[in-house]
Amino acid sequence: MLLFENLQTHVQNAIDVLERKSMSYKPDYLDDILVRMAYHSSAIEGNTISLPETVRLSWLAD
Repeated sequence: MLLFENLQTHVQNAIDVLERKSMSYKPDYLDDILVRMAYHSSAIEGNTISLPETVRLSWLAD
């Protein structure tokens, strides 16, 4: 039970840090990060979509 409680504490601390930090970044920068994460994540899974295609798909999702 202690391990789970420690994990919950660490996760909550990480969320708190991310929420504070994300407010200091410009929305365009955060959008760029999300698109690049999606691109690299799909590449790891073997998808051959290009970065420009990923950008276009992210615009369609908005």
